Amino acid sequence: MRFLTEAELRDRYGKEPFEVYVPETGTRLTPGGRQFLLDRGIRLTEKAVTSGGNHRSGTADGQKEQSPGDKVPATCKQTAEWSRKLCTIQADFLDAGLRLMERDPLAARELFELERALAEARAGREAAFAFTGCTGIPEAQCRKEQEDCFEITGFHAQSPNGITIITLHGLRCRLRELIPEIPEKDRGGICKIINRLSQMICMAFGGKICQKQ
Repeated sequence: MRFLTEAELRDRYGKEPFEVYVPETGTRLTPGGRQFLLDRGIRLTEKAVTSGGNHRSGTADGQKEQSPGDKVPATCKQTAEWSRKLCTIQADFLDAGLRLMERDPLAARELFELERALAEARAGREAAFAFTGCTGIPEAQCRKEQEDCFEITGFHAQSPNGITIITLHGLRCRLRELIPEIPEKDRGGICKIINRLSQMICMAFGGKICQKQ
């Protein structure tokens, strides 16, 4: 099974725009790839096999073909708007982890763990990961909003770990943008994840040196 990423779909679309996408046999879309189709209103047609062996579109007899807008994950239905947005950000974490797997496997593995912590926080449970405090973010403050340890600029993007830093910073920005919409009782777990991303950014840029000092 091969996974098609957002980057591959974006490249294909740039060469020849399309309105309908039919996945090739033996491939699946990453969450980022599926979101790319949704953002552009591209209809995703899944292939199914009839009893006669012929391919047809749709999922079952009598069912209409789904458009990308119909494909809302079951866990995201009938929930608050902030929770639906958080579900999309979870997909962003998975996509980012896939993109970093070869370049920075340790960061990728932690992003997969943080995605599970987001799922816990979205369900109203404690974000299930251990937070080790640092000079800039003490453990006692990990569930509160903290300022960035340093401003991310093009200088950091061009550093040896620039791809990792910008990827983590993008995820952190997405979560911070959502914070005002999240009920106060549910913010602690999300802030904890944001602060862990800040620690990962510091480590990617300066190793064990706290960049906040």
